[in-house]
Amino acid sequence: MIFYVYFDNDTREIVAISNEKTQKEHSFVEKDKSEVEDFIKGKKNFIDYKFDEKFNFIIKNQQTKDVVSNSFVKITEGTDATLQIIHSKNWMFSFSKQNENINGTLLFAVTVKDNPNKLIRTIYFDSQLANQEHTVDFKYASEQDIENISVWAINPPYETANLEIK
Repeated sequence: MIFYVYFDNDTREIVAISNEKTQKEHSFVEKDKSEVEDFIKGKKNFIDYKFDEKFNFIIKNQQTKDVVSNSFVKITEGTDATLQIIHSKNWMFSFSKQNENINGTLLFAVTVKDNPNKLIRTIYFDSQLANQEHTVDFKYASEQDIENISVWAINPPYETANLEIK
């Protein structure tokens, strides 16, 4: 099985690992499952690594790790936020008010409960779609079990987001 390891072209830092092509804003290399298995199982955290010149994984320094880990923000239950995410028969995303100032792609990670290193899937879409109620269907059965998953905003351009379970 092939996995896509996304990285920043300038710094060569790993930004995501997925079994599907999802990110258009980052470069990627294809790796065999055996090469990324420790990341998938949560034994290693990809934010601790970057690529060398031959695209081998190498550990980066602690200071860089702290900056990258701050870009994942866990979405918690609540109702009063700039962006509301509703988990029901699908995912629904909507801004609390019409929002013209936030442009670009919104990116979310659905993971195993409380573990951003165990990715189930990514969800991404143009931010303007959230001015209405933007619906995204579940892709995997595990997404339906809200008790066993977490949702993370990746580099959110908005102030707050909440999760509502229906």
